Amino acid sequence: MRLRAIAASVVVLIGVAATAATATTAQAAISPRASFTALTVEGAPASYVLRAGHREFIDAQVTADPSPVALILSGNPGGWSVILRAPTSGPLHVGSYQTDRSGGPTTALLDVVGESRGCGGIGAGTVQVHDVAYDPVSQVITSLAATYSMSCGSPESTLVGELRFNSSVDYARFGVAALGTNTAPQTLTVTADRLTTFGTASLEGANADHWHITTDSCSSATLAAGATCAVALAARATSEGGLVADLRLPSAAGDRVVSVTAVGINTAAGAFNPLPPTRVLDTRSGLGATRAPVGSGLEINVPIAGRASIPTTGVSAVVLNVTVVAPTRPGYLTIYPSGTTRPDASSINFPAGWTGANLVTVPMGADGRVRFYNAIGSTQVLADVVGFYHSATSTADPTASGLADFVSTARPYRAVDTRSDGRGPLPGGYHLVQGLDYGPAFNVRIRAFAVNITVVSPGATGYLTTWDGISDPPNASTLNFTRGSVVANMATIPAGRCTTECGSAVPLPSFGVLNTSSAPAHILVDVVGVYFQGVEGDRGWRYQSLPTPTRFVDSRRGLGLPSALGPGSSLPVIAPSAVAGYNTQAIVSNLTAVLPSKVTFLTLWRNDLSAVPPVSNLNAGPGQVLANMAITGVYYANDVRVFNAAGSTNVIMDAAGTMEEYPALVVPQTAKGTAALTPQKRDVAPLPLRVLPRVMHP
Repeated sequence: MRLRAIAASVVVLIGVAATAATATTAQAAISPRASFTALTVEGAPASYVLRAGHREFIDAQVTADPSPVALILSGNPGGWSVILRAPTSGPLHVGSYQTDRSGGPTTALLDVVGESRGCGGIGAGTVQVHDVAYDPVSQVITSLAATYSMSCGSPESTLVGELRFNSSVDYARFGVAALGTNTAPQTLTVTADRLTTFGTASLEGANADHWHITTDSCSSATLAAGATCAVALAARATSEGGLVADLRLPSAAGDRVVSVTAVGINTAAGAFNPLPPTRVLDTRSGLGATRAPVGSGLEINVPIAGRASIPTTGVSAVVLNVTVVAPTRPGYLTIYPSGTTRPDASSINFPAGWTGANLVTVPMGADGRVRFYNAIGSTQVLADVVGFYHSATSTADPTASGLADFVSTARPYRAVDTRSDGRGPLPGGYHLVQGLDYGPAFNVRIRAFAVNITVVSPGATGYLTTWDGISDPPNASTLNFTRGSVVANMATIPAGRCTTECGSAVPLPSFGVLNTSSAPAHILVDVVGVYFQGVEGDRGWRYQSLPTPTRFVDSRRGLGLPSALGPGSSLPVIAPSAVAGYNTQAIVSNLTAVLPSKVTFLTLWRNDLSAVPPVSNLNAGPGQVLANMAITGVYYANDVRVFNAAGSTNVIMDAAGTMEEYPALVVPQTAKGTAALTPQKRDVAPLPLRVLPRVMHP
């Protein structure tokens, strides 16, 4: 916190740096100014010296110790110092040098120390000398302008900063940018001190492709003395660590150059935090709401923030398993953030007398609450929290072991099918533990599974509970069923680490399924993706909430699909730009079958595969209206494919959000400057997988 206070106290030094990360536009002059001495240090994500998001601006407090071969800049408070020594072969000149902490014949010495902490190790880096002058007799450095970059062992730990000693060469700081996002733009203003004609502005340096000019009134402009022009630019962070470049405005009267610095950081935005199922709403008992069924056309406002390990801030959406109990009429619930307008979308559909569940991903309102609207009749409502997604304001450590990125496979795979594995249905009162082997390097990073679970022909009424399979089962239901039914529900299951429990000699990621009924039931589990701890160079996708659920398919009125789907037929569905974009990799939606003519099931998958995957997303009977959540990968046109097995049925899809490439890629531009039409899609191959035989336990 002290470092942040220092930054705020020296905003007068540059006039732009302290607010660049949050302001919409900032101003800086790149015309020569009075000589000054300054030292800046930008924190790096993995740096022991100074962490990302922290920075030091030191100007008037800097002292310099020049010598014929070295310059030491020291600043207080904090005891910061940077030493720059010329290669042993000769003095510094304008140009770029490789650096380390010991120097050599062709390598300059560069070291950064602050708060009594140093880099350690070789500390390889670079220094770009913009301007340097020497006393002609003593050869002591009399002025210097340089930009430095110093790694503490990995690219994401690279410190960057500016060195100025008796120099008039200005610089601009752009602060930090979350991966895949732009820094706030800064407008750099140029004042001509004589009649000047500029050439075309350009960005130079190893990181120049991370920067882009947003507006430019200087290129090819002719200015009278005292006239001004401006160039605005911003940086886009596609990797962690420091980003440095030079903005150059060529002119016969002398080029104007300003060095620019920014730092890319990893944040928790969009990362998933799985949680053990915890009940936050039960209208039967008065938990989270009044003890009474939710009546026709009524809604309840349920507090979520601060309960069941959900933070009070920094949450973009919560994942709830919502159950309706004994509704008096066929109907639906709409679940949406408090304080917003109720959308034209359904979250769970049900027939009269039905007890069933659906997984729902919903943003929290500004007051930390979620609203439950019941369209018709009355019904009891239950909700269990199973996880949440972090927002851009989250202060959580993005490297924490509990946070996870997501990745789906091109083809969902069936991990459990008790009908065909030769061991028979899961007995009542028993649970199975399923281990999955993705290889040693990936196994340890898996935090949760995204699965579609189906019960087939149970011998008695009951419910299934899913959990990590290792700890005690929670007091929560995942899927409710009646005797002889076929019911499906999406589930997010925290991963356990099983050995003997799943017949393995080494720890493997696992999940458990408990049959609470008194009779056997066949169980199907289709894995559609995994949540795993992303690392630099191997990250997955992050969740992005839509403000409210958005309906993009309704075959009853030709939206997304021209008409009802017939037997054994499939059609592509293209998500509109209001739902999916260039970096979208998967859509999180609520899939609804409306009044099928026969017993059927629906399957969703990425549209690059023509064959129907041997899995299902939703099972429904004649005349029913039933829904189930789905996470479906999209292809190049942001398209998915939907298949109907039997009879004919209308289909509805309501998008809750998307899984986005992380870090987000820069959207390429066509020659005319408009965004390219083809979105970027990762070539998702099936995850390497070995499915162990299931193990049953009483």
